[in-house]
Amino acid sequence: MKTLLVPTDFSDNATNAIRYAVALANITSCRLVLVHVMAIQVMTTAESTAYTSYDPRVQRYHTDKLKAIAHQLQLENAFKFEVGYVCQYGSFHDVLNELASNMQADLVVMGARGTTNFLDRAFGTTAATYIKEAVCPVLAVPAAASLSELKTIAFAADFSDKNDIFLQQLFQLAESLGAKVCLVQIITKPQVPTVAGNLVPQDIASRFTDRNFSVAQEKAHSVAAGIKHFVSENKIDILALAIHEKSFLQDLFHRSISKRLALGAHFPLLGLPEKPYWLQDLQQHESEAVTG
Repeated sequence: MKTLLVPTDFSDNATNAIRYAVALANITSCRLVLVHVMAIQVMTTAESTAYTSYDPRVQRYHTDKLKAIAHQLQLENAFKFEVGYVCQYGSFHDVLNELASNMQADLVVMGARGTTNFLDRAFGTTAATYIKEAVCPVLAVPAAASLSELKTIAFAADFSDKNDIFLQQLFQLAESLGAKVCLVQIITKPQVPTVAGNLVPQDIASRFTDRNFSVAQEKAHSVAAGIKHFVSENKIDILALAIHEKSFLQDLFHRSISKRLALGAHFPLLGLPEKPYWLQDLQQHESEAVTG
C-alpha cells in the first residue's frame, strides 16, 4: 500500500477517520493525503445568466488548515510517513475519483455517521453515496471506531457470480495490512452447499495462489440477518462488501433492510468497486490497441 486519500470536512467524524488512517499509515508506512473539496455554488440571475461562486481566500484558508493538520500529524508520528494535502473546488465525487486515479490511491478512508445502526445511518451520508461511485476501495469509518490492531477482514458474498475483481482488491489490501481474510457465504435459500463441500475455497485457491483465507457459511432468512449473526458471533475488524448493481448485497442499501441490520458502529465498512480505476485504464488501453 502506497497512498491513502482521506477527505475531510473538519468535522468530528472526519477527524476520527483521519486518526484511523494514521493508524493504517503506521502499519504500512504509506503516504497519507488529506483532501478538502469545496462545492462550487452556481447562482442564476433573472436573465438566466449563471455565475459560479469561487473565492480564493476561502481556498487559502482551508489549505492552511490542511497544512497545519498535516504538519501536526507528522510531528505526532515522528515523520514516519509522508502527509500531503489537496484543497480544491469541484464535485466531491469527481474530485476524489480524479485524485484516486491520478495518484494511484490504494484506499480512500472517510468518516461516516454511526450510532446504533451503522448501515442505516452511514448510508445516508456522503460516504454512502461515494462508495457506490468510487473508483478505488473505500473504507467508511463510523464515529465510534478505533484501530488498536487489525487482524480480520470479513468479506460477505453469495459466490453466485465471479468475484475475482473484488477478491483481487481484497487480498491485496489485506496483505498490505497484515490481516487475514474470512470469506462469508450468506445462504438465504436452499442450494447446493458449495462451501461445505469445499468447492468454493478450492476454486478460489486455484485462482489466488499463496493467499491465506478461511471460509464461513451463514444460513439465514435474509442477507441482513446472516451478516448480523456472523458479526455478532465472530471478532472482525472490517466488513468488506462488493459494490456492484447486480450484487445481492445491494439490498443492504435499502432502508427497510438496513434498519434491521443493527451492526453497531464499532468497525468500518470496506466497499470494493466493480470497476476500479486501474481496470478502467486497462480496458481503455486494450480498446485503443484494437481500434488503433
